Amino acid sequence: MAEALGGASGIVGILSLTIQISQVIVQFGLDWKDAPKEAKALMSELQSLKTILSETRTNLLLSPDFKDAFQDRPSILLSELGPNAPPTTETKLSIQSCEDELSRLLEELKKRGKGHRLGWERLKAPFCAKGLQKSIDKVQRRCRNLNDMVSIDALNVGISVLGEVKQARKEQQAWHDTQDNQKVLNWLSDLSFSEKHNDIFSKRHPGTGEWFLELDGFKAWQNGVSDRSSVMWCTGIPGAGKSVMT
Repeated sequence: MAEALGGASGIVGILSLTIQISQVIVQFGLDWKDAPKEAKALMSELQSLKTILSETRTNLLLSPDFKDAFQDRPSILLSELGPNAPPTTETKLSIQSCEDELSRLLEELKKRGKGHRLGWERLKAPFCAKGLQKSIDKVQRRCRNLNDMVSIDALNVGISVLGEVKQARKEQQAWHDTQDNQKVLNWLSDLSFSEKHNDIFSKRHPGTGEWFLELDGFKAWQNGVSDRSSVMWCTGIPGAGKSVMT
């Protein structure tokens, strides 16, 4: 059992150790109702901590939806407790310290339980260890910070999703505008101008119309140095080659 306890880690370790500590007391034939106030207070805190950590692990850290929500976004919670978070984050170190203290408590209870005389007075001291209480308090403070982390993560997701929705609406509006423009063009003429233009352009011979691009008047218009209108109007009889040149 000690080997299994040594292999327990993180949140799972604290959950497992809290359950085992309660079970050991029951195995000793002792009633928690008769426990000293120090032991009762400590176990009450552990039960609260167990609930918070269990909910965090099940509903957030192991949730595919939570993971997917932060697939391409930063998460404060995952940076502290996620699978890719370093083992030296403040939250992970606090949880590890609490796990170590609970392991010592469990081993001490088992050791004291081997005596001939077994009672709460004999088991009281381990529950009063300063290091244990300090570790539990530290994890509880980190758990309160976890609530803030989740709130910030949720706010970031909300802002990000809002931006994506706005962008989607812009694209949808642009699509509708394009459709409206197309309806107007179809009303004016049902000819496909792009198909007609591509057909004409495919028949163009190399060099066709290049003489026009060398004209001084065209260059002046192209470079914006002409003092005349910025619109170039090219006229010609049907079949002169206007479409091919443009």
